[in-house]
Amino acid sequence: IKKAPHEASYRIERSFLYGDLQAWDQALLDVDEAIRLTPRDPALFFHRAQFRLQQNKLGEAVDDFLQAIRFDPNFGQAHFRLGWLYYCLDADKETAAIEHLTRAIVLTRDHPVIRLHRAVAYMAQNKFALAMEDCHHVLIVEPDNAHAHGVLGRVLQCEEQFEEAIVACTRAIELGNEDAPVYLA
Repeated sequence: IKKAPHEASYRIERSFLYGDLQAWDQALLDVDEAIRLTPRDPALFFHRAQFRLQQNKLGEAVDDFLQAIRFDPNFGQAHFRLGWLYYCLDADKETAAIEHLTRAIVLTRDHPVIRLHRAVAYMAQNKFALAMEDCHHVLIVEPDNAHAHGVLGRVLQCEEQFEEAIVACTRAIELGNEDAPVYLA
């Protein structure tokens, strides 16, 4: 950095090291400087959002994910993180959450984790058929996905398909999903 102070990549690399040390303020200083040097790089905004999440600065992380998407509308991971934040933070943004999660699925070649997050978001909107469809899709790709079995069990419970819910939840527990909602379902 001393020999090439205008090279943003060195600062971003050092920010990762600070992140590994959980020195979030120093990590953010380096990312901020990297953004100042290359203000249109969507990856830098994505990384800054990740650090802000670690500091529980959720509103600022949302702003950074939005900025990353503005510079690269096809940034799948930014759509995923933004969709999940919208789901977690703001009931008024449920539709936007689903839209960003759906966009992320398309852009990341249907990553099972993202589809599972969308299933949870659908479940929160009482769109049980869509949630079930996402769970089944994940289980086709990853038949031993404990979380998918757990979410499916909760969806089946909401649909009053209790026997099937018990089977799905039991399978989730057998695969290591020890979450309380699975036991409750």
